[in-house]
Amino acid sequence: MAVKTFKLITGEEVIAELHNDESEYVEILRPVALVETEAGNVSLVPWLFSVDIESPIRLDHEKIFLIADANGAFIEAYQQYDRSLKMYQENLESVPLDDLDDDELEELITIH
Repeated sequence: MAVKTFKLITGEEVIAELHNDESEYVEILRPVALVETEAGNVSLVPWLFSVDIESPIRLDHEKIFLIADANGAFIEAYQQYDRSLKMYQENLESVPLDDLDDDELEELITIH
């Protein structure tokens, strides 16, 4: 897995797995955005909420300011996030949602 940092021309910084690099676009998987918390730390959050995370997402090269290798700490955080996301999906698929009360449902859909 090649984890890269993408700085977009909008100023957003996105970390994702590079799936494919073509002349006009790149395809990425499971993108996350870097956001600053109130405490001044950096947190990883989903960049897109409404997409199938296992399907490649295309970014036009003209919309990307730079692509660089992510540093070790962010690669580790991204991999941990990725593992949590996969466990979340497995849990969501294995539980009949109609049988859960509101608190159980909220716990199930919260990524820790």
